[in-house]
Amino acid sequence: MARIRRFLSLLLAVSISATTYISILKWQPNKKNVWNEKLQSLYQDFPFFEPRPTTFESRKREWEHYSDMSKNKTKARRLPDVVGIGVKKCGTDAVISFLRHHPFMKVPDDVETFFFNHKYNKGLNYYRSLMPEVAEHELIMEKTPAYFDCPPVTLPNRLYRDIPHAKLILVVCDPVKRSFSDYAHERARYEISSKNRDVAEFETFDSYLDFYLDRVNRSTSLNTSTTLYNHMSNYYKDHAATLLTTGFYSVFLPRWTELFNSSRLMVISGEDILNNPGVQMERIQDFLGIPKLLREGDFVKNPSNGFFCVRPWWKNYNFTAETNSVAGWEENLSCLSKTKGRTRHKDGGMDANIKHVARLKALFEPFNEELYQMTGIDYNMM
Repeated sequence: MARIRRFLSLLLAVSISATTYISILKWQPNKKNVWNEKLQSLYQDFPFFEPRPTTFESRKREWEHYSDMSKNKTKARRLPDVVGIGVKKCGTDAVISFLRHHPFMKVPDDVETFFFNHKYNKGLNYYRSLMPEVAEHELIMEKTPAYFDCPPVTLPNRLYRDIPHAKLILVVCDPVKRSFSDYAHERARYEISSKNRDVAEFETFDSYLDFYLDRVNRSTSLNTSTTLYNHMSNYYKDHAATLLTTGFYSVFLPRWTELFNSSRLMVISGEDILNNPGVQMERIQDFLGIPKLLREGDFVKNPSNGFFCVRPWWKNYNFTAETNSVAGWEENLSCLSKTKGRTRHKDGGMDANIKHVARLKALFEPFNEELYQMTGIDYNMM
């Protein structure tokens, strides 16, 4: 009888786990995934030292082992293996900045290529020329956050056709905070180079919302079914509106999931990247099928701004200085550039009045609900 009870308990646990997994990833694999098979064939002559090395010395040996794989290897340029497709101001830069520490990951000098939306007519040879030279086992990643919601409607088809082996990473975030971050970014760009005058003419986020909240609300109410084509047709005609409409994630996501199944498209919450990047980096490495060299414990908060940074222990990192809080110890960390996270700094925040914030939440609520149904990520609970 005890054996039967244990069996039933195990069966229930497996059933719950499977149900949870399916609820988070609604779109299921529909094609044979040859990616991991290819990588495993490349790695079979380079076995792991341990299933999961735990001591510092064993981890160091593992890191050196995989770093040495690139020595004396033939290298060539090729199209990217991984593409960060967005969302703008949600954390794609953090993902690629952290991930590029991995010895297998390589990125172009200009990580945002804008190839599939603005430079597609230059051809694939041009796109390839932007990429670094890599060994066969190394992966190239570019990221252009505008891809997610940018015209043409068929942009995902271009990726699917031209780099059929590629995996995609999509970072979404709270659309209310994202809209403010986007506004601050556009204002900063204008101050530097006089770009985006249509946004810069609004001296505060509240003044922008006074005009555009009503405008976007009218647009969505006129179209009882807010369609992808409606937004695409207005993308360049009224670009300032995209500070809000980019947050309609459920409108843009289906054009990607129709082509890329869950083995090729990973959706991550930007808040998870912000609050626990190590766990998300472990998930991403699993998704890409590369050795899990970046671990949760490799990330530490920078006391000066409250953001997580990488603790580069493989470069003779000074653990003693960190442990004893020696003045300036955080200078040993590998952090995002100072221009990143301006609106999420520990001393920062969203500069908008309470009424506007409430209206923003109401605007995004139906789209957030649809996103939750698609991915299990819930921004209406924030």
